[in-house]
Amino acid sequence: MKVKVADDKGHKLVRLFWRIVLDVKLLFLTFMMIFFISGAIYVLSSTYPMLNDILKASPTTPWGIVTSLFVHEGLEHLAFNMAGLFAFFFLFSVTQLHLSKQEVEKRVSLFLIAMFLMAIFSNILWTTLVPQASTAGSSGLVFASEGIFMGFTLLNGLQIMDLFKDEWRGRKRLMAIYLCNLAIFGVLFVQIVFAPQVFLNVAPAVNAFVHGVSFLGSFFLTFFWSLYRTLRSKGRLKPSS
Repeated sequence: MKVKVADDKGHKLVRLFWRIVLDVKLLFLTFMMIFFISGAIYVLSSTYPMLNDILKASPTTPWGIVTSLFVHEGLEHLAFNMAGLFAFFFLFSVTQLHLSKQEVEKRVSLFLIAMFLMAIFSNILWTTLVPQASTAGSSGLVFASEGIFMGFTLLNGLQIMDLFKDEWRGRKRLMAIYLCNLAIFGVLFVQIVFAPQVFLNVAPAVNAFVHGVSFLGSFFLTFFWSLYRTLRSKGRLKPSS
Protein backbone atom coordinates (compact mmCIF):
# COMPACT_ATOMS: atom_id res chain seq x y z
CA MET A 1 0.00 0.00 0.00
CA LYS A 2 2.81 2.40 0.88
CA VAL A 3 4.56 1.53 -2.38
CA LYS A 4 1.41 2.39 -4.33
CA VAL A 5 1.08 5.76 -2.58
CA ALA A 6 4.73 6.50 -3.31
CA ASP A 7 4.23 5.53 -6.97
CA ASP A 8 1.19 7.83 -7.23
CA LYS A 9 3.19 10.73 -5.81
CA GLY A 10 6.02 9.96 -8.21
CA HIS A 11 3.66 9.93 -11.19
CA LYS A 12 2.13 13.24 -10.08
CA LEU A 13 5.57 14.83 -9.85
CA VAL A 14 6.48 13.54 -13.32
CA ARG A 15 3.21 14.88 -14.78
CA LEU A 16 3.80 18.20 -13.03
CA PHE A 17 7.33 18.40 -14.44
CA TRP A 18 6.17 17.72 -18.00
CA ARG A 19 3.34 20.21 -17.67
CA ILE A 20 5.84 22.90 -16.69
CA VAL A 21 8.12 21.97 -19.60
CA LEU A 22 5.36 21.83 -22.23
CA ASP A 23 3.46 24.94 -21.13
CA VAL A 24 6.55 27.14 -21.14
CA LYS A 25 8.66 25.34 -23.75
CA LEU A 26 9.21 28.59 -25.67
CA LEU A 27 10.71 30.11 -22.54
CA PHE A 28 13.29 27.36 -22.11
CA LEU A 29 14.05 27.21 -25.84
CA THR A 30 14.84 30.92 -25.60
CA PHE A 31 17.10 30.25 -22.62
CA MET A 32 18.97 27.58 -24.60
CA MET A 33 19.41 30.03 -27.49
CA ILE A 34 20.81 32.72 -25.17
CA PHE A 35 23.05 30.16 -23.45
CA PHE A 36 24.55 28.74 -26.64
CA ILE A 37 25.05 32.10 -28.38
CA SER A 38 26.68 33.55 -25.24
CA GLY A 39 28.83 30.45 -24.83
CA ALA A 40 29.92 30.52 -28.47
CA ILE A 41 30.89 34.20 -28.28
CA TYR A 42 32.80 33.57 -25.06
CA VAL A 43 34.80 30.74 -26.67
CA LEU A 44 35.48 32.77 -29.83
CA SER A 45 36.55 35.81 -27.82
CA SER A 46 39.32 33.78 -26.20
CA THR A 47 40.80 33.35 -29.68
CA TYR A 48 39.78 36.75 -31.03
CA PRO A 49 39.95 39.23 -28.09
CA MET A 50 38.74 42.11 -30.26
CA LEU A 51 35.38 40.38 -30.77
CA ASN A 52 34.02 41.59 -27.43
CA ASP A 53 34.85 45.21 -28.27
CA ILE A 54 33.10 44.87 -31.62
CA LEU A 55 29.93 43.43 -30.05
CA LYS A 56 29.66 45.69 -26.98
CA ALA A 57 27.06 48.46 -26.85
CA SER A 58 28.56 51.90 -27.48
CA PRO A 59 27.94 54.91 -29.75
CA THR A 60 30.53 53.56 -32.21
CA THR A 61 28.95 50.07 -32.26
CA PRO A 62 25.18 50.74 -32.48
CA TRP A 63 24.44 47.06 -33.21
CA GLY A 64 25.77 46.41 -29.74
CA ILE A 65 22.41 47.32 -28.17
CA VAL A 66 21.47 43.76 -29.22
CA THR A 67 24.74 41.85 -29.58
CA SER A 68 26.07 43.04 -26.20
CA LEU A 69 23.37 40.95 -24.51
CA PHE A 70 25.42 37.86 -25.42
CA VAL A 71 28.88 39.21 -24.55
CA HIS A 72 30.61 38.42 -21.23
CA GLU A 73 33.92 39.50 -19.77
CA GLY A 74 34.78 36.15 -18.21
CA LEU A 75 33.51 32.71 -17.28
CA GLU A 76 32.24 33.89 -13.89
CA HIS A 77 30.30 36.71 -15.55
CA LEU A 78 28.76 34.26 -18.02
CA ALA A 79 27.92 31.64 -15.39
CA PHE A 80 26.36 34.17 -13.01
CA ASN A 81 24.09 35.63 -15.69
CA MET A 82 23.02 32.24 -17.07
CA ALA A 83 22.24 30.95 -13.57
CA GLY A 84 20.19 34.05 -12.78
CA LEU A 85 18.31 33.88 -16.06
CA PHE A 86 17.48 30.20 -15.62
CA ALA A 87 16.38 30.78 -12.01
CA PHE A 88 13.84 33.46 -12.94
CA PHE A 89 12.62 31.47 -15.96
CA PHE A 90 12.04 28.47 -13.70
CA LEU A 91 10.44 30.43 -10.85
CA PHE A 92 8.12 32.16 -13.29
CA SER A 93 7.07 28.78 -14.70
CA VAL A 94 6.31 27.31 -11.29
CA THR A 95 4.27 30.30 -10.09
CA GLN A 96 1.94 30.08 -13.12
CA LEU A 97 0.85 26.47 -12.55
CA HIS A 98 -2.65 27.43 -11.41
CA LEU A 99 -3.41 29.07 -14.77
CA SER A 100 -4.76 27.59 -17.99
CA LYS A 101 -2.36 26.65 -20.78
CA GLN A 102 -3.72 29.49 -22.94
CA GLU A 103 -3.11 32.08 -20.22
CA VAL A 104 0.39 30.75 -19.54
CA GLU A 105 1.26 30.96 -23.24
CA LYS A 106 0.09 34.60 -23.34
CA ARG A 107 2.21 35.41 -20.31
CA VAL A 108 5.22 33.64 -21.79
CA SER A 109 4.87 35.75 -24.95
CA LEU A 110 4.77 38.93 -22.87
CA PHE A 111 7.70 37.69 -20.80
CA LEU A 112 9.95 37.24 -23.82
CA ILE A 113 8.88 40.43 -25.61
CA ALA A 114 9.23 42.59 -22.50
CA MET A 115 12.53 40.99 -21.49
CA PHE A 116 14.30 41.71 -24.78
CA LEU A 117 12.55 45.05 -25.28
CA MET A 118 13.58 46.46 -21.90
CA ALA A 119 17.12 45.06 -22.05
CA ILE A 120 17.64 46.68 -25.46
CA PHE A 121 15.98 49.92 -24.32
CA SER A 122 18.26 50.13 -21.27
CA ASN A 123 21.29 49.71 -23.56
CA ILE A 124 20.03 52.49 -25.83
CA LEU A 125 19.50 54.76 -22.84
CA TRP A 126 22.95 53.96 -21.43
CA THR A 127 24.84 54.61 -24.67
CA THR A 128 22.90 57.88 -25.10
CA LEU A 129 23.48 59.19 -21.57
CA VAL A 130 27.01 57.82 -21.12
CA PRO A 131 28.53 57.87 -24.64
CA GLN A 132 32.09 57.57 -23.38
CA ALA A 133 31.47 54.09 -21.92
CA SER A 134 30.48 50.72 -23.35
CA THR A 135 28.41 47.96 -21.77
CA ALA A 136 28.05 44.21 -22.22
CA GLY A 137 26.41 41.20 -20.60
CA SER A 138 23.09 39.42 -20.22
CA SER A 139 22.36 41.11 -16.90
CA GLY A 140 19.84 43.39 -18.62
CA LEU A 141 17.91 40.26 -19.59
CA VAL A 142 18.28 38.86 -16.06
CA PHE A 143 16.93 41.97 -14.34
CA ALA A 144 14.17 42.37 -16.93
CA SER A 145 13.07 38.78 -16.30
CA GLU A 146 13.16 39.47 -12.56
CA GLY A 147 10.93 42.51 -13.04
CA ILE A 148 8.42 40.49 -15.07
CA PHE A 149 8.52 37.65 -12.56
CA MET A 150 7.97 40.05 -9.67
CA GLY A 151 5.13 41.77 -11.52
CA PHE A 152 3.31 38.49 -12.05
CA THR A 153 3.83 37.35 -8.46
CA LEU A 154 2.11 40.55 -7.33
CA LEU A 155 -0.71 40.12 -9.84
CA ASN A 156 -1.17 36.46 -8.90
CA GLY A 157 -1.10 37.27 -5.20
CA LEU A 158 -3.68 40.04 -5.48
CA GLN A 159 -6.17 37.51 -6.83
CA ILE A 160 -6.52 36.33 -3.24
CA MET A 161 -9.06 39.16 -2.86
CA ASP A 162 -11.39 37.31 -5.24
CA LEU A 163 -11.29 34.27 -2.98
CA PHE A 164 -12.37 36.33 0.02
CA LYS A 165 -15.38 37.56 -1.95
CA ASP A 166 -16.48 33.97 -2.58
CA GLU A 167 -16.39 30.74 -0.60
CA TRP A 168 -12.69 29.92 -0.26
CA ARG A 169 -12.67 26.98 2.16
CA GLY A 170 -12.89 24.48 -0.67
CA ARG A 171 -10.10 26.20 -2.57
CA LYS A 172 -7.27 25.93 -0.09
CA ARG A 173 -4.75 24.92 -2.76
CA LEU A 174 -5.46 28.09 -4.72
CA MET A 175 -5.22 30.11 -1.52
CA ALA A 176 -1.79 28.58 -0.83
CA ILE A 177 -0.59 29.46 -4.36
CA TYR A 178 -1.69 33.08 -4.00
CA LEU A 179 -0.07 33.38 -0.57
CA CYS A 180 3.16 31.90 -1.94
CA ASN A 181 3.18 34.48 -4.75
CA LEU A 182 2.61 37.30 -2.26
CA ALA A 183 5.41 35.98 -0.03
CA ILE A 184 7.87 35.92 -2.94
CA PHE A 185 6.89 39.46 -3.93
CA GLY A 186 7.24 40.59 -0.31
CA VAL A 187 10.76 39.20 0.07
CA LEU A 188 11.96 40.89 -3.13
CA PHE A 189 10.18 44.14 -2.27
CA VAL A 190 11.81 44.28 1.18
CA GLN A 191 15.23 43.83 -0.42
CA ILE A 192 14.53 46.61 -2.93
CA VAL A 193 13.47 49.03 -0.18
CA PHE A 194 16.08 48.25 2.46
CA ALA A 195 19.04 47.05 0.37
CA PRO A 196 18.73 48.56 -3.13
CA GLN A 197 22.48 48.40 -3.72
CA VAL A 198 22.48 44.67 -3.01
CA PHE A 199 19.40 44.15 -5.17
CA LEU A 200 20.93 46.00 -8.14
CA ASN A 201 24.33 44.36 -7.56
CA VAL A 202 26.08 47.73 -7.32
CA ALA A 203 29.83 47.17 -7.61
CA PRO A 204 32.86 48.44 -9.56
CA ALA A 205 32.60 47.70 -13.30
CA VAL A 206 28.95 46.63 -12.88
CA ASN A 207 26.32 48.53 -14.87
CA ALA A 208 23.68 49.02 -12.17
CA PHE A 209 21.97 51.63 -14.37
CA VAL A 210 21.06 48.98 -16.94
CA HIS A 211 19.97 46.67 -14.12
CA GLY A 212 17.60 49.27 -12.68
CA VAL A 213 16.08 50.40 -15.99
CA SER A 214 15.55 46.82 -17.18
CA PHE A 215 13.93 45.81 -13.90
CA LEU A 216 11.63 48.82 -13.46
CA GLY A 217 10.63 48.97 -17.12
CA SER A 218 9.68 45.31 -17.31
CA PHE A 219 7.87 45.40 -13.95
CA PHE A 220 5.64 48.32 -14.95
CA LEU A 221 5.14 46.94 -18.46
CA THR A 222 3.84 43.72 -16.92
CA PHE A 223 1.54 45.65 -14.59
CA PHE A 224 0.01 47.88 -17.26
CA TRP A 225 -0.37 44.95 -19.66
CA SER A 226 -2.36 43.11 -17.01
CA LEU A 227 -4.39 46.23 -16.16
CA TYR A 228 -5.28 46.70 -19.83
CA ARG A 229 -6.41 43.07 -20.14
CA THR A 230 -8.46 43.32 -16.94
CA LEU A 231 -10.25 46.50 -18.04
CA ARG A 232 -10.88 45.07 -21.49
CA SER A 233 -12.30 41.82 -20.08
CA LYS A 234 -14.71 43.85 -17.92
CA GLY A 235 -15.88 45.84 -20.94
CA ARG A 236 -14.39 49.14 -19.82
CA LEU A 237 -12.13 49.24 -22.86
CA LYS A 238 -13.20 48.48 -26.41
CA PRO A 239 -10.80 46.48 -28.59
CA SER A 240 -9.18 48.56 -31.30
CA SER A 241 -10.64 48.07 -34.77
